[in-house]
Amino acid sequence: MKQSKNKIKTILLLTVLCLIAGLTLSACGTVDGTVVGPYKVTFLSDDAVSTTIEVNDGEAIILPADPTKEGYTFGGWFYFNNPSIRFDGSVEVTANIKVAAKWISNAPTAPSDPTEEYYSEGLLFTPITGGYRVSVGTTENETEIVIPRTYNGKYVLEIDNSFSVCTALIKLTAPFVGNKLYADILSGSGYIDVHFGYIFGAGSYSNNSSYVPTSLREVIVTGGTSIGNYAFYKCSGLTSITLPKVTNIGNYAFYNCKGLTSISIPKVTSIGEWAFSSCSGLTSIILPNVTSIGYYAFSYCSKLTIYTGGSSKPTDWNNYWNSSNRPVVWGCTLSADKSYVVSFTKTSSSISNPTATDGILAPYREGYTFGGWATTEGSTTAAYTTEDVGSAEDDVTLYAIWIEE
Repeated sequence: MKQSKNKIKTILLLTVLCLIAGLTLSACGTVDGTVVGPYKVTFLSDDAVSTTIEVNDGEAIILPADPTKEGYTFGGWFYFNNPSIRFDGSVEVTANIKVAAKWISNAPTAPSDPTEEYYSEGLLFTPITGGYRVSVGTTENETEIVIPRTYNGKYVLEIDNSFSVCTALIKLTAPFVGNKLYADILSGSGYIDVHFGYIFGAGSYSNNSSYVPTSLREVIVTGGTSIGNYAFYKCSGLTSITLPKVTNIGNYAFYNCKGLTSISIPKVTSIGEWAFSSCSGLTSIILPNVTSIGYYAFSYCSKLTIYTGGSSKPTDWNNYWNSSNRPVVWGCTLSADKSYVVSFTKTSSSISNPTATDGILAPYREGYTFGGWATTEGSTTAAYTTEDVGSAEDDVTLYAIWIEE
């Protein structure tokens, strides 16, 4: 009898154990008898557990709310065992993992270790020989990025190609174009990364249009003396480019920048072949001190009017520099910074090609609307418009009327 009772107890115990095992396997989930989840994703902040989330095999995860830390900005979650790789929750979870918060100081000071990578204004500065290399840091969602010419008293010498993540960018200020400062000079010894799209991941100038963010409209280049060959080749989304210090523009530099409507080149003295060819949206440009222009530099600029401080074509302007025969207004008096037209004296030779298709178009001044031409300095009453300025009497000085926007 005792043996019978012990046998019943044993059977009941085995039954209970099987039920427990079955529930456990059911909760975890199995594939061909192998347990496949759920898995734990542990979120750490300063090595302390912030939260833990369980997720089934192969599922993505909804990230927890961003943590906070006084004096710091949260820079995202990164794999604990591989802190260079961001964890954004979009990757399917197939194992237990740990991720850690990256913290960026809100009050940067100069690093005590000259070899230390350093964050400032959302950019990552890495010391290299003679200066710094700049990477994207935490600016990937910004609409405006300013890369300084100097940092901690040293020049920014390189910009890497990590800015490909900046898909919302509208305005960019940078100290030079391409990968390295003076890259246009290095190109003479085989260096090729002088194209604008490099920092966005473009391997060559021919890929500019595929890599430069479609949202980007305005570019300001604060340093450097040259824009290399093909630098902005087919950057068709840009509408405004400012080059306050550049003196030389290379061949095909702005070829087919068809969205470009304004460009400021106050110090440029040399413009290469085909430099602005097919910039079909460009309506006016000022050439203050240009002594050399290559052939077809402004070909197929179908709406362009050119304003220049010179009274006639210099010897080193190729005969085909303006092969599309766009209007040219000669002998302009310019502002002190050479950025806009103040006046010009109408003579029989001061306007070339006045009857070109679309005629003479208005000059440009940032932040102002052109209000016509007055015959008295300071007057706000227009005697002539761009349409009829060609009919003005000779030897009359015409003053641009600028209306602040």
